Amino acid sequence: MSNDFALPVRIIESSASLQIALFNWLNAWGLSYQQNCIQSLCGDNQIQLEKHQSGQPFLLNSRLQVSLSHTGEILAVSCASDHQPGVDIEQLRDKIRIIAHRVFHADELDCIAGMPVLPALHLLWGAKEAIYKSYGQRGLNFINDIRVLPFVFHPESGDFRALLHGNTLYLLRYQFFDDNKVIVYTTGIGAII
Repeated sequence: MSNDFALPVRIIESSASLQIALFNWLNAWGLSYQQNCIQSLCGDNQIQLEKHQSGQPFLLNSRLQVSLSHTGEILAVSCASDHQPGVDIEQLRDKIRIIAHRVFHADELDCIAGMPVLPALHLLWGAKEAIYKSYGQRGLNFINDIRVLPFVFHPESGDFRALLHGNTLYLLRYQFFDDNKVIVYTTGIGAII
């Protein structure tokens, strides 16, 4: 049984008051907001959030691996013990239609025909972003290197799959919330034989 999880955390204070309060509090303690969230979620103040030279976050003093994403006032955290997770959180926006032909393969666009356009495009994008973060290396071509496989769309949440370089299978989960946001995260990785 997997112990992977992804969690969106809403910040309810106004942006201005939050920035001032967080700046003062975090400076006093020498912590980043993400560090504080991770320690609170894991219940362990010995865990340290660090970054590799590539920019990918990791946890010191923990067997868990972590991925972070944010949109607006929401921070998404995904942790896993058996693989490097990847997470993406997005607010549904029309501008994704403009870039769709530059980041999605024609087969992927054909696969989502008949689905609600904005949610389906954001699922494709979220999958590619989550896999990119999980893979942890620059230079991926979103059209050719990451292929989302055909899936059944569910309006609230669901599971789907994608291939990296045609030989590594990523299992993904998604959940829509707040009428216009979606979180997509990896739940497992395996080789295609």
